[in-house]
Amino acid sequence: MTATLSRSPRSRARGTAASERLSSRSLMKPSPARLAFCALLLSGCGKPPALEDSPSQSAPARSAPPPSRPELGRLPSPPPGTGDGMHTDFRRAFQDGLRINRADETLQIRVHEGGRMEVGSGVLLVGDPGYVSSLVELPLGLPKGSYPVQLSRVQALAHSGETVEQVAAMRLLLGRSPAVRWLYLASVHVDTGSAALLTPTAAEVLKTQQAQTTERLRRRMQGEDVPDPPDSIDLRLQQGFSQDLMGAVLLQSHLPRGPVNFAACTSGFGDGSYDVYVGLDDGGVPAEIVIDFRVLLDPIVDEVLIPDMDALPAGPIALGPLEGHGIRAWKGGPYDPWLLLDASTIFADARFTGVEIQVEDPHGQRLHPDSTMQAGVHKLAPPGVARARLTLRLQVGVRPL
Repeated sequence: MTATLSRSPRSRARGTAASERLSSRSLMKPSPARLAFCALLLSGCGKPPALEDSPSQSAPARSAPPPSRPELGRLPSPPPGTGDGMHTDFRRAFQDGLRINRADETLQIRVHEGGRMEVGSGVLLVGDPGYVSSLVELPLGLPKGSYPVQLSRVQALAHSGETVEQVAAMRLLLGRSPAVRWLYLASVHVDTGSAALLTPTAAEVLKTQQAQTTERLRRRMQGEDVPDPPDSIDLRLQQGFSQDLMGAVLLQSHLPRGPVNFAACTSGFGDGSYDVYVGLDDGGVPAEIVIDFRVLLDPIVDEVLIPDMDALPAGPIALGPLEGHGIRAWKGGPYDPWLLLDASTIFADARFTGVEIQVEDPHGQRLHPDSTMQAGVHKLAPPGVARARLTLRLQVGVRPL
């Protein structure tokens, strides 16, 4: 049986209509409940909380004083799927007023000025503020000072009239010279729908407050009446995100040990893995730090079409370009006619979103045969319809918009 193979750029939602993409974007918006661990981030929207300089809140010691200008440390080896051609075009992402016309929607970019973030120790962390243990220290030294925070906010207007707004990138400007090239710094995983840049002292304070919140919840489950403190999570969430869900939230406070500062925002499509880059000016000096939320990227997808699942003989199935990524498929015999798709080689690879499996009848009606999936291995039952066709899609790259 011969499969039809093709490679083509597709929309962010793999060829769905604009209204479906907008619906998908709306579903991925982080809700206040999902951001419950991020109470401290909202202090910049009101009165900063009273913070005590206790030993448990001390910032990590730095072996050397902050540098006189931004300096790169030892950079990590860029993983597959990062670097030139695999990240957002940051020049365009921060071009205020830029309009990008697409077949079924128009994107408009607005640059949001989020204020200035103070850095004291020269060290900066990045990651999901809801999981302090997963924060990553950037291999970059910064002079003591305050740095402008900007967001690239993208409004997607479908021709049907629906509108959704997302944050495409957040950056910290380190100097006046523009960045001309970008290097990979780190990858972060988001589970609360938000990402942040923060100082080490801020991370310690956040860790302490999260532990206190966990303890209050534990005691309540045991029947105790434990009130929330005046700067409770719920109050600050209601206060901050009722103003602007897509804005930058800053906390600016101080301890004798250092500034307790955050710059946070909602993260693109919500939960997932995102990359962090440093932009260098034409002299090779760090000019900006950027978190790329991958909103302004179009996936490039390899596609395999099997026009008649019944006609497949038992045994291995040719998958063309998908085999180059280690993906294999087999069809069982007459007593076990299930189709087995082994995509375990890409299951934990951040470059890939998983194989999309679509089964249709000869008239294009979507079918939903029984299936199972464990650790990237899919098992698909016969669809029960003659001449059902099977389409497999895998994102293999991106194209900056």
